[in-house]
Amino acid sequence: MGLDLSELPGGRYWLRMEVAQAVDEGSRATREREFDILGFDASWKKSDQDLLDEAALFLDGERLEEFRALPSGERESYLEEFWREHDPTTGTARNEIKEEFYRRVAYANARFSFLQKGILTDRGRVYVRYGEPDLVEQQVIPTTGGAAEVVVDELIGRENIEPRIERKLGGRDKRSYEVWLYNLRGNPLFESEEKKTMTQTLGMKFVFVDDTGVGNYILEYSTDYSKYR
Repeated sequence: MGLDLSELPGGRYWLRMEVAQAVDEGSRATREREFDILGFDASWKKSDQDLLDEAALFLDGERLEEFRALPSGERESYLEEFWREHDPTTGTARNEIKEEFYRRVAYANARFSFLQKGILTDRGRVYVRYGEPDLVEQQVIPTTGGAAEVVVDELIGRENIEPRIERKLGGRDKRSYEVWLYNLRGNPLFESEEKKTMTQTLGMKFVFVDDTGVGNYILEYSTDYSKYR
């Protein structure tokens, strides 16, 4: 005996089997069990942790906890509904915002991984959120005049420098760094109330510093600092 499940959408299901003898209706055996249906290749190729790490890039705390509590099949259904809601071209075969999200995830994991997946690093999270910066300034062996604290001072202004930067002022900061500049507000994947109300000409600046000298760049300062620390 077999069951064709190919037409069922992804999700968690409950299967109940009951077997009885034709000559003796009182003789029965019953078994019950839950199971998940996963209909997409990505669901099989990624671990539960991979899915949670990616979901954390676009779900807030409460919604992420709800997602975390779902079984595998329900997570797949949740994600499909999420991407369907954000599809900019409904009625077509492509979902451009979903494709761009996973392109950014793949790039971040390939470009910024350091002892952990790229999307878990500061640069990876900023890249997935805002896309390619308009300008990247990188100093591997900065001179005194091009040290991180000098660049931050010139770009941001001393009165706005974060405490971690402030402690290193005085020309002694020799750490490698990257400065990412966005002329406007970048290219965020999801519209937010903040984006609707902010002045588009403000631009954004992110300063990543190799704090330990081994290639692990952390976000030291940005105009959107509170979102990442």
